[in-house]
Amino acid sequence: RDLLENLMSLYPNEQVAGSIKTLLAQSNVPQMQHSVSFWSDFINDWPAITARPLSILNTTYFGTGTGNLYTRSSWNTNAIFVHTIAGLYDQSHAHKDQGSFMLNVAGTWLFDDANLRSSSGIDGGEAYHNLVRIGSVSQREGSAPSQIVAMSDGSLFTYELMNTRPVYTDPYTNQFLVAKSEREMLFIKSGAVVLFDRAAANTAGTPRTFQLQMSGTPTISGNQLTFTAGGQRADVWRLSPANVPW
Repeated sequence: RDLLENLMSLYPNEQVAGSIKTLLAQSNVPQMQHSVSFWSDFINDWPAITARPLSILNTTYFGTGTGNLYTRSSWNTNAIFVHTIAGLYDQSHAHKDQGSFMLNVAGTWLFDDANLRSSSGIDGGEAYHNLVRIGSVSQREGSAPSQIVAMSDGSLFTYELMNTRPVYTDPYTNQFLVAKSEREMLFIKSGAVVLFDRAAANTAGTPRTFQLQMSGTPTISGNQLTFTAGGQRADVWRLSPANVPW
């Protein structure tokens, strides 16, 4: 809330300020939580700014510096929201989550970050994120950034191809620790996400684990996994390769 209020104050004459005013009015955080921060609501109150609809904003944003992609089906409260990350991993408190994705529907997390259920929020290992884990090989801080190979966005879909192999680089030898680590993500905004992963270790027989973080236990029947939370449901269909154990 404070970040949005400051943005509105910095750019009161921009259309986005009006959209921020609308968003804050509709937010489930109607004011700063603690009295020590009430000054933000007071200082950044701009009665002269005209509220504008959220629909004037694009539903997709890509941060070229961090590699964060945020895309949603609409600005309605029942929208589908997808997040991916593929960029720099150069901070000691950053997570080993390059290539991961998250899915939220109508404000309910279906596939999230397991740190939501941690005591600290700083469990940064690959096991906590929605990605393909390649054996015990770990992403390395300070390595070359992940690469966005392709990206496209429109009213019907958002597409992205991420190459995360560079973050699996030995900093001492500058050698790749995996043979391949790529993820294609196609978000069909009417209600589907397609993930296509290419993951290969340097050593034959190294296990590759497709991970989904959920707040509860799913049900599994054959090639279908179903998870329900907050009245929202996700059906996961395992298409290829066949007969991989859940």
